[in-house]
Amino acid sequence: MFFSFGKKKRKSPKKVKKGVKKVVNRKPPTRLIKACKKFHIKVTKKVGKHRVYKSKTMLKRMLKKKRKGGKKRKGSKRRRSTRRRRTFFGFKI
Repeated sequence: MFFSFGKKKRKSPKKVKKGVKKVVNRKPPTRLIKACKKFHIKVTKKVGKHRVYKSKTMLKRMLKKKRKGGKKRKGSKRRRSTRRRRTFFGFKI
């Protein structure tokens, strides 16, 4: 058998930097991107010098808000005359 003499070298545990977390922001689904284009919602945002995709949940929330507020009433609107006739001491001019 082989025996080792002397001090053994200890391995130090790997240090993890706190606060710095690199997250890979993947592309949102194509259906979501197409819906955003339809409702004129920007899919990316600027982080520092780079353009990064917005999160899936954020895009869904924005779409929901746009769809809700985007509905317009259909029907006839009454036309009101904007031109008023001026009067001078009760007589129409």
